[in-house]
Amino acid sequence: MGLRISGDNERIHIPRLVGRMEAPSTDFSFRGMATHDRLGGVGLWSKDLKSYRRPGTSAMLTAYELGHPKPTRTLLLPAVPVRSARAARMPDDGWVIGGQTDAGTQLLRVVTSTGATQAECTPLDKIDQIVTDSDGFVWVLGSALTKYDRELRQLWQSPGGIRDDWSTDAVNLGPAEVLAAQSDSDGNAVVLRIRDGHDTAVIPVHQVECVDLVIAADGWLGIAGDIEPTMIIGTVTGEAFEERFRVRLAEDDRHSLVIDETACVGDTAYLDDGYQWSVLTLGELLADPPQPAPQDAAPPPRRGWFGWGRD
Repeated sequence: MGLRISGDNERIHIPRLVGRMEAPSTDFSFRGMATHDRLGGVGLWSKDLKSYRRPGTSAMLTAYELGHPKPTRTLLLPAVPVRSARAARMPDDGWVIGGQTDAGTQLLRVVTSTGATQAECTPLDKIDQIVTDSDGFVWVLGSALTKYDRELRQLWQSPGGIRDDWSTDAVNLGPAEVLAAQSDSDGNAVVLRIRDGHDTAVIPVHQVECVDLVIAADGWLGIAGDIEPTMIIGTVTGEAFEERFRVRLAEDDRHSLVIDETACVGDTAYLDDGYQWSVLTLGELLADPPQPAPQDAAPPPRRGWFGWGRD
């Protein structure tokens, strides 16, 4: 594990394993959805793949503490209202679930810890991923990035709004501001930097068709989006990203890392290969390697690049 230099003078990093998510019961053993947040893992378990993809079937929501394989909180949903549901936990022990109904409309719903519906809305944008912060705001990734309050009233949407040829691929609710990665059908990618008052800077990222991971710390920005996952490390000046070096993510000394799902929190990324989770931090990628690499760059001074956000 850790950062190393290959025989071809390539930076390679093997993320640390944090383990698997165990199923809540034998009745719900198919993991339809999994993600991580600031507290640990979140999963939605169905009886099988067919059940997960079909509305109206039962499922179990699960929450896990960091590094613990067994769920610490569960909620049985007798009938999930959407197909291939996405979910996140709310800070008050409630949950938010979303996806597409059998009628083809999008549905977003907040439920209490007992499963009672607390709020509901029907967004016009698709629901690809849901992330919540410690203040109970709900961030939905679709073609745009949309922010809702806990009553599911829309508060903000990323510049350009809903666009058929764009997708929001990753979001990071860091301790000081929000970062989001978007890309279009022509291979263009940008990182949005969202500050207090929802002021948004659009930072183009070149030579990456799709940014599926974005982490940041102390003026550094790390993104990944290659078929063979490679972290692109650089700095931001104004609205310009300057690449400093790259680090290939690997499973071991011979194999590149397989990434099925990602979740980003501040300077930390959680990576799921469909079987188990691993974790990396930007600090680990900036650490001195065991031998010099030609791409080495001195870290920038602390500039207060981050100014607002909620973890």
